[in-house]
Amino acid sequence: MLLRGALRALGCGLWAVGCGRVAVFALLAAALLTSCATRRPIGPPVDQVEGPWEHAFVDADGLRMHHLVAGPVDAPRVVLLHGFPDLSYGWRHVLPDLATDHRVLAPDTRGYGATDKPASGYGMREMAGDVAAFIAATNEADGLPPETPVHLVAHDWGAAVGWWVAMDHPELLLSYTGISVPHPLAWHEALEEDRQQRRRARYQDALASKPAAGYLAGLGRGGFARIYRGDLVRPEAVTDEDLAVYAAAFAGRDDWDPPLRYYRRLQSDGETIVEQARAVPVPALVLWGAQDRFLFARQAPRSCAFVAPGPCEVEVFEDAGHWVQWDRPDGLVERWRSFVGSLGE
Repeated sequence: MLLRGALRALGCGLWAVGCGRVAVFALLAAALLTSCATRRPIGPPVDQVEGPWEHAFVDADGLRMHHLVAGPVDAPRVVLLHGFPDLSYGWRHVLPDLATDHRVLAPDTRGYGATDKPASGYGMREMAGDVAAFIAATNEADGLPPETPVHLVAHDWGAAVGWWVAMDHPELLLSYTGISVPHPLAWHEALEEDRQQRRRARYQDALASKPAAGYLAGLGRGGFARIYRGDLVRPEAVTDEDLAVYAAAFAGRDDWDPPLRYYRRLQSDGETIVEQARAVPVPALVLWGAQDRFLFARQAPRSCAFVAPGPCEVEVFEDAGHWVQWDRPDGLVERWRSFVGSLGE
C-alpha cells in the first residue's frame, strides 16, 4: 500500500493518501493544505441538472439506475459509461452532438450519483451484468425488444467494465469504444513489461486504502477542483457550475465509498480477471489522449491484439489528456462517427 502517513495541517486532521495520479485525484499533502482553507460550492443533484436531455430511471435487474436520455427513439442507440470520479453528467459535451441522430443513454453506474449504492456487486463481471440489464431495460422502456443491440462508448472505469460487456454480452453490442483504458489482458502485459506504467498505476493502491474515502470527503474547493481540472489540457472545459454538480454528488464519505469499492474489488480479483479475460468479438475503437500522464497512450494499440475478428482501430489525440471527452469532445465524436460509418451504420 502507498499510504505515506497521517499528515495534519492547519488543524484539519485529515489523512493524505500518497499516489501517482496527483492531478486527477488530488491525493497529496499539498492538495490537503489547500482544501483545509476553503469550502467547495454545492450544486443541484445530478438527477435535477438541466440540459438538452431528460432524466429517467429504470430497474436493471434489481438495481435502480438513473440516466440521461436524448435523441429520437427510433434512431440507432448509444450507451455512454462514465469513469471515476464521474457521473452521467460527464458526457455533457458529447451527448447533445450524438443525440442529433442517435438515441443516447448515459447512466450513473453502480454506486454513483442517483443510481443505487448497494454494499456489494462491484466486480467486473457483475458490473458488466449491470450494463447488460440497463441495455435491456432501456430498450423495453422505448418499446423495443430487450435484446436490441447498441453502440457502447465508455471512459476510464466505464471502459474497464465495457471491455467485459463486450466479452460477456457481445450480442448486445454493435460496437465498443474504450477511452483511456485498455483491454484487461493488454493492461496485464503493460504492468509486466513497462516499469514506468507500473509506478504510475500505484494510485490504484492508494484509492483502495481505507482512509481514501474520508480524505476525499474532506477536500475543499481547491483540492476538489484539482480532481477535475488538474489533468486537462483545456481546464476551462470544467466550469465552476460543473464543479458544483460534482461537489453535490461527492459531498460526503458515503458518496465516495461506493466508487472506491471498484478499486478494492480490483485488488482482490486481479488474478481472476486475468484468468477469465479473453478476446472481444465486437468491432472496437480505442481512443486515448497523448497527454494522459498516468495511463500512457502507448498502451492504446495493445488492445487490438485482443479484438477478434475485428475490426479494431486506434486514435490518439495529441491535444488531450485522460479526459478525452472534455478536452476533445468534437474530435471524439468525429472519430467515432467515422468508425461506425465504416461498419455500415
